[in-house]
Amino acid sequence: GEFGGGVDYTMDVEDGVEFVKLCVPEQNIPWAAGPGFSLDWSFNINRDIPLTLDVGTGASQSLIDLNDLKVTELSLSTGASATDLTLPASAGFTRVVTESGAASLNIRIPSGVAARIRSSSGLASVTVDTSRFPHAGSGYESPDYGTAANKVELDIKTGVGAVDIR
Repeated sequence: GEFGGGVDYTMDVEDGVEFVKLCVPEQNIPWAAGPGFSLDWSFNINRDIPLTLDVGTGASQSLIDLNDLKVTELSLSTGASATDLTLPASAGFTRVVTESGAASLNIRIPSGVAARIRSSSGLASVTVDTSRFPHAGSGYESPDYGTAANKVELDIKTGVGAVDIR
């Protein structure tokens, strides 16, 4: 991948499970850098390995495309930001928890993937494509959620901003 501003990483193995943490080097925080400094990151992840991802961003614009990955669990925490997130198309079951502050969050659930969606918000608007995910109880759920081979359980927690789920 390419890591504008550099990347620090740590790797650890615990009970046969590998943990990798990527972060911006402390000396490259944006307000310490000069004009034209960029923290643009673009990288690929192995498509064949089941993954648990914990993504944390601050004031940023993020494009996160997990369409071809086998993500079984995703935790996304973001501050004042704009995030476009595409969920996996064929990972089986994926559990997603998002927490956002003053944010714009666009979530794309690929065609053929069922979803169960729950949300809690402060002053945010949450828009869900009810033609795919009709109201069910206190949230939204695909009619075929119980039998779908590929499905997402999505828990949205947001403060101020907008969330759009399609």
